[in-house]
Amino acid sequence: MLRAFMRVLALGLLLLLWAGLLVPGLPANAAETIDETIDETAIETRIKAAFIRHFCTYINWPDSAFEKADSPIVLGVMGSGAMAEALRAVVGNRTAHNRPMVVREIDPGDALGELHVLFIANSMRTRIPTLAAAAIEQSVLPISESPRGLEAGSAINFTVEDDKVKFDIAPAVVRNAGLDVSAQLLTVARVIRQESSR
Repeated sequence: MLRAFMRVLALGLLLLLWAGLLVPGLPANAAETIDETIDETAIETRIKAAFIRHFCTYINWPDSAFEKADSPIVLGVMGSGAMAEALRAVVGNRTAHNRPMVVREIDPGDALGELHVLFIANSMRTRIPTLAAAAIEQSVLPISESPRGLEAGSAINFTVEDDKVKFDIAPAVVRNAGLDVSAQLLTVARVIRQESSR
């Protein structure tokens, strides 16, 4: 009974978030990839994956971050096979900025230069300062899900508050990576960490 309730709650959250009630213009079908049989942890992962997919619409990369006009936006995942799988499911054949999106699992020590987003799982939280700094130098958006993730250097950090997945954002870190962030994305952040750009 509790599991069924959590599924309904998660689906409702996605529909409210991406139906345009919080951010105008976002699609209303963000819940379509939620599998009825997944457990609560997987639901949370799917919700985060849906956020990441939509982040790509509201973050702009410089042309120099792509080899060609039709090069994909590459979403790297470090430390969570479940997140990589969830991202593949929610990305499907969708595009952002008229570019396809592809998902790659990244291991510690792998080069980050071909990525545009790097999700750092909580299991890799001790590596956030190093990974985030390396990502920022290469116009890669670092995203984490750990306590004090922004303080450790991430641009966006997921948190769960009142049983809802939310995110905090540091616009200065986004800018330090040479990226632009839409004001629409800032309106739905839980916390906007204001700091001066380096």
